[in-house]
Parts: sequence; C-alpha cells; structure tokens
Amino acid sequence: MQERDIISKIKSLENIKPESNWVSLTKENILERDDSLSSSLSRLFNKPLMTAVASFALIALLIVSAQTATPGDLLYNLKRFSEKGQMALISPENQQEYNLLLANRRLDEVSELITRNEIEKLSAAIDELEKMKSKIQRDFAQSIESKPKEEAVEIARNFAPSILEIEDKEELLIGSLGVRAEDEISSSAAKDLASLLIDDLKNRSLTEKDEELLESAIEYFENGNYRTSLRTLLGIGQEREISEEALEEEDTEEDIEDEDN
Repeated sequence: MQERDIISKIKSLENIKPESNWVSLTKENILERDDSLSSSLSRLFNKPLMTAVASFALIALLIVSAQTATPGDLLYNLKRFSEKGQMALISPENQQEYNLLLANRRLDEVSELITRNEIEKLSAAIDELEKMKSKIQRDFAQSIESKPKEEAVEIARNFAPSILEIEDKEELLIGSLGVRAEDEISSSAAKDLASLLIDDLKNRSLTEKDEELLESAIEYFENGNYRTSLRTLLGIGQEREISEEALEEEDTEEDIEDEDN
C-alpha cells in the first residue's frame, strides 16, 4: 500500500461518529462514579467524624501528658484511670510484676515532689504508695494461697528482693525528711514473707552458719524488724549455692580439658 493510500484511510476515520446511545450511557456512568466519589469523600470528612477523631486525639494527648502527673495535679486521676485500664489487660501471672512497676511509679512521684519542694502534696503521695504496697501484699497472698508449700516458698524468695528494694527506696526518700523514723519502716509484706521463710527453714537441715543466721532472723522478727529479718533469711543457703556453682564450673572446665586432650 502506498503512503498516499494510508493517509487517505486515516482521514476517512474522521467521518466516523459514535452512536448516540453509547454516548448517553457512557456519560451516565461517568457521572454516577463522580457522584459516588463525592459521596464517599463527604462521608469521610463529615463534621461528626472529624469531631470524634479530634476528641480521640485530645484524650490520647491528655493520657500521655498525665503520665508525669503527681498527686494533687489536675491530670493525676486520669493517670490512675489509665493504669487501672492497663491492669485489666495484664494476665494473672504477670500481675505481681505490674504491681511492682506501679509501686516504683509511686516512689518516683514522691521523689518528684521532694525535688520540687512541694511538701504539702507529700502526704497524698505517701498514701498512694502505701495503698499500692497493701495491694501488692493482698495479691501476693492470693497468688500462693493454693500453691504447694515448696512452690510458695520459692515464689516468696523470688519476690522478697523487690519488696526490700521498694522499702529501702522509701526509707531513703522519706527518712531524709524526718517524716518517719529511719530505723525501720513498718511492712506487712516483709512480715508475711519473713514468717513464711522462717517456718520453712525451721524444718530444713542447715549448716552451722545458716543456723546462726536463722536465729538472728528470728530475733529480728520478734523485735519487729521485719525487713532486717527478711534480708537475713535471704542470705541463708547462699554459701551452699555458691559452692554448687563452683563445682559446676569445675566440672565444665574438666570436660573442656578432656575434649582438648
């Protein structure tokens, strides 16, 4: 086909007109899609939805801001509310760990008030700390209530250092202000833990050194020095555990030497 023939056929296409029915149908489809898009955008950006989104964003911002609040601040109740909400999501086996986390937050609040010299708010902060410690004690008692004695004792030994750490921090913060005597902060949690460990150790075969430690722990306990008693009890058996670890290390070293030979 010659070039002029090709050009002639292309020009003849200009005379082809679409049928009127096709034009009408296509136009309606385009307008329907446009209306659908406009309707979707309208629903997406309507005023109630935007108001809800803005409200949610404001609440989230307030909750984040409330995390640094201390007793007496406007946002403190919101902070406690958010903590209760989180607590509802914590599994029972992780409840004690979360309680300890909250107790340390209460200690941080006390520390913050002391740093800011807001002594007038300190009483409320200490009350919040004591409430948290009481909850820790109740939850711990429930956690070992149905456990065999050996398992309960093991839980107590693992739990005790955290209690001592919290109360040592409390004594350091509060005792320095002269609000409370520095010698011994009364602790029901430490008392219960020490009592459980004493009853268990009385029925165990102990070394001479551990027997002496147990006698000292009992004396501290009877005098009301529960934290000192508990700290002494945790030292019982440490020497034996260290010896066992040393033996295991020696066995490992001997095995390595045998392999090298």
